[in-house]
Amino acid sequence: MTFSRRPLIIAILSLVGLGTAYSLLVGTLWFIEARSARSTVSELSITLAEEQASLETLSTDTEKLASAAEENVTTIGDLANTRAQAQDNFILYGFTAFYLAECVREREELIDVIKHRYDYYLWSIRAVESDLNAYCQEAHALYLDLLAEDEG
Repeated sequence: MTFSRRPLIIAILSLVGLGTAYSLLVGTLWFIEARSARSTVSELSITLAEEQASLETLSTDTEKLASAAEENVTTIGDLANTRAQAQDNFILYGFTAFYLAECVREREELIDVIKHRYDYYLWSIRAVESDLNAYCQEAHALYLDLLAEDEG
């Protein structure tokens, strides 16, 4: 039996043609897929650049907010210290005013005692006067101390 080689050659050529067509088809599909992937990568690169710029802006804004918060904390601390000092001064001035008012009242009593000196013993008048002078000098010294603190 003799075989004709022609159908075999046709079959081989057909297979080679199909293989070539398949390779071209796969190559074309890979080319289209690669182009699509490049486009996607390009879009993602643009999106990434935009997000990085947005992140830098947010980072700058965060730094500004942190700086403002630090300034606010410092200002609040300064205000609290000023308020505490004002309260201390208010209390001290209140005591000073009380001492000076008491000094005035005591002096008025001394004036009444002196006006009615015949009703008292001389030694009791001098004791009251001595106590009053000491008290008033103490009140005056406190007042001068407060003035010196305010100037300093």
